[in-house]
Amino acid sequence: MSHSVKNKGTIWQNASEKRPLFAAIFSRPFKDQLGTWCNRMSFRLNDLKPLINVAFEEKQWITAHTRKRCTISLGSLRRSGSIP
Repeated sequence: MSHSVKNKGTIWQNASEKRPLFAAIFSRPFKDQLGTWCNRMSFRLNDLKPLINVAFEEKQWITAHTRKRCTISLGSLRRSGSIP
């Protein structure tokens, strides 16, 4: 049986006092001999290039959402008069 395995990235948001913190987790989903979906946290040589692509996409998403939240927070501070 031939099948394609893709790397997967998951982004978690953790709350902090100053700003949200994001963490990226990577896995390699696959089906075992019984057809049950499982996740591996180890990667083979052929998985590394696709993993780099997934990591880059997650970095872009986290960067965009961190900037967006910082802009919203700065705008709120300006409206409240805390920042001129």
